Parts: sequence; structure tokens; C-alpha cells
Amino acid sequence: MSLTFSQLLKHQASGLHKLDKETLSRLEAALRIAESELSDSLNRLNEGTISYRQRQESLIAVRAALNKMDGYFARIGKWASKKYNAEAINQGNKELKSLNVFPISNRAVVSLDKNKFLFNSYEASMKAYSARTRSQVAQEITQGVLQRKSVFDIKSSISKKFQLKRQASKLIVRTEMHRIYNQSKLLTYQQFEKESGKKVLKALFHPMDNRTGEDSLQLAKKDPKIPLNKPFKFTYKYRLKSGAVRKMEQVAMTPPMRPNDRAVMYIVTQKQ
Repeated sequence: MSLTFSQLLKHQASGLHKLDKETLSRLEAALRIAESELSDSLNRLNEGTISYRQRQESLIAVRAALNKMDGYFARIGKWASKKYNAEAINQGNKELKSLNVFPISNRAVVSLDKNKFLFNSYEASMKAYSARTRSQVAQEITQGVLQRKSVFDIKSSISKKFQLKRQASKLIVRTEMHRIYNQSKLLTYQQFEKESGKKVLKALFHPMDNRTGEDSLQLAKKDPKIPLNKPFKFTYKYRLKSGAVRKMEQVAMTPPMRPNDRAVMYIVTQKQ
């Protein structure tokens, strides 16, 4: 039984969620290995007040762990970006078929599937994240030396820092992979316009559940449908505890409009 277009979008969001879970599960396992090795290195430090020599040893251990993390980010990112890219092209073509128009050519699918530049955005984000982590942990250790903290306190502090960073890295990876997914869909739509000579519009589908953000709810009500070469523009209004109303401008060619945004872009023909 063929799905309605609305069902197709819900199915698409569900499939994307499953891909997120698989990607983040791989990331979680890899980061725990790196953290475990860091912990083993720090445990070899003698107890007592941390010395400058121990500071250097700690920094070396942290650098080694972060280098390993960088390698994990790169490998998982390359694997995941290919998955999200291929899924986006596949779902974009399903949308076209559902609308009774021709999907893009197989040659174009092969070309888009080999796209590398989308991964570059992810790689840049992860390098910036890694650089911030290195700086923050080094500062933590230096402050520990100056304040004559114990080795135990320094190890505990670094461990907590890495746990927080693990959560942050998962948010970054999920957000960047959704960016790759939606940008790949945009490329698919642009290819359709090129091959068919027809102009189409783009719109946003927001999964609705207890995790849906207030800004997504507001944007869903507006339901913008715009040309492919125009960015989505949205003013999110929210109220502070004081009662004052604030506004936040969101502008993007494709979702995510913000970190953790789960919106999925879809195609709209003039007949819809």
C-alpha cells in the first residue's frame, strides 16, 4: 500500500531518528574508550598536591585522549555523513515519485552520493569543538597547580569535564548530521529543477512530540513555503520569567535552524 505524502514525511522523520540512534550509539562507545584510556593515564599520577611535572604528564594524557577522540569523530563522521547523504537522496526521490513527477536521474544520484563538501562542515565543527576542549582542560589543570589542588581533585575535575563534553559532542554530531541530511535533500531538489525545467518550493515538517521546541511549534503554524534559493527566515518570540517578550531571528537555507532542531525539509510543487 502506497503512503500518503503526510505519512511519507512521518515515516521519513522516524527513519532519521533511527539513524540518529545508531550514529550516537557508535559515538558513545568510541568516546567511552577514549575516556577510559585517559582515566588510566591519570590514575598513574602519584597522589598529593599536583606538581608542574604532573601537570605536564596530565596535559600529555589529555592530548592523547583528545587525539584519539578526533580520530573517532572523523571516522564516525565519514561513515555517518555517507549514510545521511544517501538516505536524503533516497527520500527526496520518494517525495518526487509520490507527487507523480520524475525522480532525478541515476547519474545525478551517483554524483550526489559522492559529495564530499557536506562532510567538511561537520569536520570544521568538530575541530573547533576539540580545540575548545583542549583549551578548557589545560586551563583546568593549570588552575589546579596554581591553587595547589590534589591529584585526586584534578582527576575528578577532568573526568567531569569529559562527561559534559561527551554530551556536547553528541549534540554537535546529531545537529551536523541533520544539516548534511537536509542540505543533501536541497541538492536533490535543485537537481530536479535542473533536469525537469520546473520550479518547486521547499517547506518544513516538524515531528510533534514532547521534545518539540516552542520555536518549532511557532514555525510550524507559519508553515512557510519558499523557493529553493531563498533562506527560511523566522522570528521566534518567547517570554522571560519577568514577563518581558524577547525575539530571536533564525535564518537558514535548510534545517537545522538551531542545535537539536529535528525539522525535515520537503518539496512542494505548484499543484500542492
